[in-house]
Amino acid sequence: MIKAVATGCLAVAALAASIEPSLARSGIGAIFYSPSTGAYGYSDRYKSIAAANGRAQSECEKRANGAGDCALAQGFGGNCAALATVELSGKTNEGKPTVFRLSYPGVADDRDDAGSNALLNCQNNIRDATLKGLCKLVVEVCSDDH
Repeated sequence: MIKAVATGCLAVAALAASIEPSLARSGIGAIFYSPSTGAYGYSDRYKSIAAANGRAQSECEKRANGAGDCALAQGFGGNCAALATVELSGKTNEGKPTVFRLSYPGVADDRDDAGSNALLNCQNNIRDATLKGLCKLVVEVCSDDH
């Protein structure tokens, strides 16, 4: 009986040691992005999706000076997320100059990988090889930051 208990304890200890770091993270977060201004907002360490989204959207709207187009770019929980963006100059159908802003999220178990995934996502979606270098990482955040 003692041998079985000791073996069981070793199995539990081995299992605990093998748990991925992301499983140890807690909290919920979100990243919101305004394509008209390039502003963003994020949240971390929230207990509900609604609270995380509300905080990130509010932060984005403040930075966007009330543009009204902040939208959820990425929600996450128990891991990390990042957002890469690209700004391209162009013209409207009427020939007026404009800026097109696109955003690409990335998610991973740690901050660096989330950032790498976001940049890779951006670069993979830009067809013109000369424009791939325009992708910029704007935010990386983990659900248990601070």
